Amino acid sequence: MKGRRIALVGGAGFIGSNLFRHLKKSGWQVEIFDLPECDNFLPGEIVRPLNIADPTVTLDQLLAYDAIVLLAGLLGRECEARPAAGWSTNVFGPGRVLSTLLQAGTQGLARKRVIFLSNAAVYDQRVATPPYL
Repeated sequence: MKGRRIALVGGAGFIGSNLFRHLKKSGWQVEIFDLPECDNFLPGEIVRPLNIADPTVTLDQLLAYDAIVLLAGLLGRECEARPAAGWSTNVFGPGRVLSTLLQAGTQGLARKRVIFLSNAAVYDQRVATPPYL
């Protein structure tokens, strides 16, 4: 894996910071993308600003990576307080990333590894146990 480049989108949070450390030890060249106002669990590391839910922001910069891990997401209370922002970040944003890769053809999704980590905020809180679990 040495020399391979990976983008952690939403990577400055708790899960992303731990994944960052593991990937660096494994020889990956890791780049972190996140919102400028995010909680940064990686002080001293460069976090590139990126809002995948903003339709005015181009995502073509992600085409330069061998792999992309989508960690971006708003959690429960923030989704409840701002449901439109929750939908935009947790659903629309990852869709934009995948759409960008699909539109890039042979330089996009066909040549990349993409890992999408969702979060508990996508569950309907009115249902005690989702029917598929």
